[in-house]
Amino acid sequence: RLLLVGDSRAAWFGRSRLVIGQDYSDMPLVLAIARESRTPGEVGRRFRELGITEVLVNYIASEYTGAQAEAFFRWSGPELSRYAAYWTRHARWLQTGDGYDGLNGGYARFELRRTAAAPVGLPFLPGTEGLAAARDGETPVARAARLVRLVARAPGVALFETRLGASEVATGDWSHGRSHLERGLACGFETPGILANLGRALAGLGLSAEARAAFARASGLAARAPAHLP
Repeated sequence: RLLLVGDSRAAWFGRSRLVIGQDYSDMPLVLAIARESRTPGEVGRRFRELGITEVLVNYIASEYTGAQAEAFFRWSGPELSRYAAYWTRHARWLQTGDGYDGLNGGYARFELRRTAAAPVGLPFLPGTEGLAAARDGETPVARAARLVRLVARAPGVALFETRLGASEVATGDWSHGRSHLERGLACGFETPGILANLGRALAGLGLSAEARAAFARASGLAARAPAHLP
């Protein structure tokens, strides 16, 4: 079974395979699993009991809807840690080369393995993307402090690492910003924004040649982005 996260259009798959989809107002299944589990191993057992072997996340829509619904579906620190500990040992990112756009969003597909492996960095922790979104009235310093706690709870998630890095760059903390941005990029997922922030961090550190290379990569990606993106 495929679990669709951050997107309610499960019917688009037709009869090609069994898909578990949810409406945006439903209790997120991944949160329910993490909440009802006491250990990362129990998280995996619950996924297996549901027959879920793959997860497809619309990470653009999931960030928006997750942020909007945070007051109703709030993650605790232990819940997030259990889920992340399972995910980074059992999920494998199936890179397709697909991009993202402003109409449908962006998708990342993962395969769930029964056997644990060494923890690896992955681009997303499906269903938690809203935790990385900016809060109304939040200052860059406050946001960076919040994201530090988030990364501590869920290390190895590129979305969290790069958002923390961007917040640190916004406060002029070039060294830590560079470290977190590069850590997020190491998993193989990159966007023009991530690379541009890395360029700013490198320029702030006086590394002009490296900064120009990062800006050039950002420009190359931006040139290939769909025309309707803002």
